[in-house]
Amino acid sequence: MGGVFLEKELRGDVNYLSKLLGVSVRRVNQMVKPEGKITKEPEGDFILQKAISQYYMAKYKHDDVDYNHEKALHERAKRKLTEMEVRKRSNELHEAADVEAVLTDMLVNLRTKLLAIPAKMATQLAERSKEEIEELLTKEIEFLLLEVKDYKPTMFEMSGEGEE
Repeated sequence: MGGVFLEKELRGDVNYLSKLLGVSVRRVNQMVKPEGKITKEPEGDFILQKAISQYYMAKYKHDDVDYNHEKALHERAKRKLTEMEVRKRSNELHEAADVEAVLTDMLVNLRTKLLAIPAKMATQLAERSKEEIEELLTKEIEFLLLEVKDYKPTMFEMSGEGEE
């Protein structure tokens, strides 16, 4: 068929395209059917400008590096780091080591106070009824649990000092 102008587009068959690209007819057909890298028109020919562009895009495309995608990932990571830093400065986010230290201190204090209940309450509970003993012990335990319940962001300020 060769190349002819139709509707201001240069069109050609598979033989003409393969000669222009310097590849075999078989290679062009591979890039059309199984690989889908070159688009064949419904009429059975190719728009040569489009087909040549698709061929070279497929040939020189680097799948492993997309600059815009990598740049977007980098910017997203920078934004997340900045957001985390802002949250740290406003005491909304804490280092895992700081949280572990504060919780360890709180739990050790709670354990100590719970273990001290029998010695502290023994004299108060002597010769009391079962109901009174339960009520007094419940009040004491609830009092100790209230101390643990109260979260204060200032607890983390002391544990993070000396790191900066």
